[in-house]
Amino acid sequence: MSGLVVEGAEKSFGRTGVLHGVDMSVPEGSLGALLGPSGCGKTTLLRLVAGFERLDSGTIRIGERVLAQGRGSHVRPERRGVGVVPQEGALFPHMSVARNVAFGLGRGWRERVGGRTRRRARTEEVLELVGLTGYAARMPHELSGGQQQRVALARALAPEPALIMLDEPFNALDPALRSGLREEVRQVLRTAGVTALLVTHDPEEALSTADSVALMREGEIMQSGTPREVYERPGDAGLAKYLGETVVIPGELGSAGVECALGTLAPYTEGQRGGGSVVLRPERIEFDLADEVPVDVDEGVPGRVADVVFAGHDSVVYLAVDGSGTRVRARSHRHPAPAVGARVRIRVSGEVAFFTGEAASAHGWETRPTVTAGHS
Repeated sequence: MSGLVVEGAEKSFGRTGVLHGVDMSVPEGSLGALLGPSGCGKTTLLRLVAGFERLDSGTIRIGERVLAQGRGSHVRPERRGVGVVPQEGALFPHMSVARNVAFGLGRGWRERVGGRTRRRARTEEVLELVGLTGYAARMPHELSGGQQQRVALARALAPEPALIMLDEPFNALDPALRSGLREEVRQVLRTAGVTALLVTHDPEEALSTADSVALMREGEIMQSGTPREVYERPGDAGLAKYLGETVVIPGELGSAGVECALGTLAPYTEGQRGGGSVVLRPERIEFDLADEVPVDVDEGVPGRVADVVFAGHDSVVYLAVDGSGTRVRARSHRHPAPAVGARVRIRVSGEVAFFTGEAASAHGWETRPTVTAGHS
């Protein structure tokens, strides 16, 4: 087994604590994402795994091989078998593509595996793997940003590392290029069969690319799981808001569920009875035009369309709930979009999050649109 395991990692710089008992794992052959806002400790953890910094306490290992343990055991970076793809690729501008990739092999690889012939063959292998066959003689300035990033990935893959770490690898690219390159990198890593860790502050990037996501906040891992698990079942309101748009509605937890303006909803979280906040995604709020609902069906709560905003791939529909002064935001693919003023029946699909006290606060993570119930 060659998965990454971090246990109880602690790191301070002077009197400033940066990591506080971090536990994280990436299973062998999978792509994990370390996700969190700037300043949360992501880069420090990456540097500890790579060997660029020393642990204060805790353990880092790949499989059964211990790379670092407390202040004592510390394997040097070049002996860890860890490849790093830095931001913007960091290619040598005076070297060709082939020489940049071959640089990643180092003298030790040539001595261990074979001579120059094998070195040249390995360079060609990884360039083919990243889709750059025929680009060996080109210089970095002759490549697009996406191609440069693939060369950087090839360089990291060349010595057949046990772990690849990607540090915000798509940050400098045009948004139109990111989605395609993310999928290309994902496929390359799957084909290579290497364990990988993507370090990013972009929730969309982590959720769409990784097999597992570890959410970091203020030097701690707050939640880990598959992308769907952390998105649909966040551990607190702050995590929910960081991962995507949310609708927040006052509610009260009772024996039958959570009572709120949208009816009696089923919570997936266990909390104390009493008041708190219902947190759900706009796409989980559904509605039917009132004239489409049979008269004998009493599903959902009555309301009206307060506003409609065209958003390209869908529409943002603001719904005012009758008699409550509550207005919520829904994502709709209905065509044509409903007319402002249309009568509707509003319902919620599936379970919702319900938080009380500290778990209902944003913890400074409110970086995505949030709609709090208010008057229409």
